[in-house]
Amino acid sequence: MPYFRFQKHIRLYIIFVYLLVICLSFSCNKNNKEIVTVPFRIIKNQIFIQLNVNKTLPAEFIFDTGQNQPSIDSTFIKKIKYKTTGTVKVNCAGGINEYPLIKCNYSINNVNFDSLTTYVCSFNHYKKIFNTKVHGIIGYNLFENYILNFDMLNKQIKIEDKINFEVPDGYTPVYLALDSLTPYIMASLTLRDKSVIKGRFVIDTGSNASLTLFSNQNDTAKLYSFIGKYLHSVRRDICGNTINAYNGFINSVQIGSLNIKFSATSYVFPESESGIFSRKKYTGLIGLKFLKNFHFILDINHNRLYLKHINS
Repeated sequence: MPYFRFQKHIRLYIIFVYLLVICLSFSCNKNNKEIVTVPFRIIKNQIFIQLNVNKTLPAEFIFDTGQNQPSIDSTFIKKIKYKTTGTVKVNCAGGINEYPLIKCNYSINNVNFDSLTTYVCSFNHYKKIFNTKVHGIIGYNLFENYILNFDMLNKQIKIEDKINFEVPDGYTPVYLALDSLTPYIMASLTLRDKSVIKGRFVIDTGSNASLTLFSNQNDTAKLYSFIGKYLHSVRRDICGNTINAYNGFINSVQIGSLNIKFSATSYVFPESESGIFSRKKYTGLIGLKFLKNFHFILDINHNRLYLKHINS
């Protein structure tokens, strides 16, 4: 009898250990806050991800943190049943345009985002620029309830739980503000003539530039002293508006406790009095050409941007 009782106790002990392992495993999985990993590719300093729209085949979307709601190509959307719900005035980089609104369901690796208001416009000029199909643009509001962890070396975005998120080691925190249009940070730029410009800079993965400075004065006379020898280019925003840009370099950028030397910069002169480039609220943009040198984490709910240089 004692031997059988001993065997019974051993069996109970084994069951207890087994359940404990399961519980600990569940706890570990729960603390692993990653919900899904989204691979991406970079084409001409733009992030492209695949997602499904209204349960269709995968579509190619640009991921743009400078845009708050999704937009979709007018040609692509004809293949999908939809009903217009109204119109919206879109504040593009170089002006304001009005577009029809629809409701779309999006999914990424079985994570669903249902009934999101989306505006419809043409992406024909994007297809020519990137030499690939562009079905739309995804803005930050698709992920505003999550943490976005950008791994630039492995080219993947980890979508993580916002509640129990723990910042990985080695990241520098920066205060991230959010208004009705876009997330932005405070930064200061030291120009080539040693003058300093401080202000609000939009965190804009939809910009393929490094840094963009907005100018309210159409005067190029002082540009050489600001950014050195420069090249003139003409950009086009999602609305099709053209924007004059002058591309050069500045001495440094200060973001939180980070000081980055010798950064490529564009001075932009708006062609119209509307659009984000003409707004005095923002000093400029921080684009993907700059951000791709860092692993970065967007925590919109807790007003934080975290940066870690990819070589550190």
